[in-house]
Amino acid sequence: MFVLIYKNIKEIIKNKKRVVAIAISPMVLFGILLSIYSGETIEKNFIGTVEIGVIDKDNSIYSNMLIQHYESNEIFTDFITIIKGNEEIIEEKFLTQQIDATIIIPENFGEDLIHMTNDPVLVNISAKEPIKAIILENVIKSYEQYIMAVEVNASTLYQTLRQVGLTQNEISVYNAGISYELIMTALERNNYFEYIEIIDIPNTNSFNYFFIGIITLAIMYFGLYVGIDLLREREQKTFQRLKVTGINAFTFVFSKFIGHVTYLFGNAIIWIMALNLVSDLDLGFKIVVYIIIGIIFSVSFSIFLSSLLRTQESVLLLGNVFYFVSAVMGGSIIPLQYMPQSIQQFSLLTPNYWFIRGFLFLQSNIDSMLGRYIGLSFTAISFLFIISSSYLYKRLGEKYV
Repeated sequence: MFVLIYKNIKEIIKNKKRVVAIAISPMVLFGILLSIYSGETIEKNFIGTVEIGVIDKDNSIYSNMLIQHYESNEIFTDFITIIKGNEEIIEEKFLTQQIDATIIIPENFGEDLIHMTNDPVLVNISAKEPIKAIILENVIKSYEQYIMAVEVNASTLYQTLRQVGLTQNEISVYNAGISYELIMTALERNNYFEYIEIIDIPNTNSFNYFFIGIITLAIMYFGLYVGIDLLREREQKTFQRLKVTGINAFTFVFSKFIGHVTYLFGNAIIWIMALNLVSDLDLGFKIVVYIIIGIIFSVSFSIFLSSLLRTQESVLLLGNVFYFVSAVMGGSIIPLQYMPQSIQQFSLLTPNYWFIRGFLFLQSNIDSMLGRYIGLSFTAISFLFIISSSYLYKRLGEKYV
């Protein structure tokens, strides 16, 4: 077994062009990303600051409190900047796409609110950037929530006062006073926005995310050459000759597996050491283990392909299509956090999605147990590929090998 592994590694490094390509190409990509994204967060990089222009035609205590509450909320101002001005200036900025939305507060906003007159705040949202438009739509709906709360409570109060026999004038006085209190409470409450923390995919900075995405892509694609090597050996009847010496199919396949995993992991160590010298990337022991798991999966999958298909062209075609789709839909190119929900459903079928997600969970320590489960699942699937490949080589014998 060890002799076979040693010979396999020697055969791998004989191909100088492949050795150089595998060692250098990921570091070139990492260097480009480091120069572009270092120190920036994904959110700030992919979604610029959202600017909203406010036209306050009412200019009352109610409208001012509404605006001030938006301006003083940290969750809100992390993404959105409020710009107040007159109607002509704000409209011109919106039309020239200098701002992302306008909010027009009508005259008598406060009085109409108390007396339940339907005079809505007008909102215009630019569709130039869909992500910003979605954020704005959900933020503006928060205003709608407290308006509905005032309406429901005021309506209930009105019915109750009628039942106890008060006159219309008395009902109007009570209704105006209590509606005022409801509005003031809504405008002054600290927890104005509903804040739900989503940890389905942990947050990270841009360089760290794309490091994970690129190393996932590199591991998957570089593992593809293993299947090509096995097909070449099959064409040269290498396994047939080894059978004469008593080497069985499992020993043959497993020695190839260990040899290629060792070689690719050696390259991954070079990538990591180089990155540690030029960046502040946080790579602990658990992350290194995760990279090994990714290499194990990639190599075992490629070996499995070689046991199913007869030609190098078939392995290249199927492997490239599979890894390209996995890269696009699995988050190696577009961050998972910003994919539409419909695409994320398909992402669940790709190894890249689970590898990146598990990597982020381990690194962030939010739910490291989930990261471990994902890693163990990859390992179990990998050994299932190896066992299946050995069985196929053995079952099909000389006809296949």
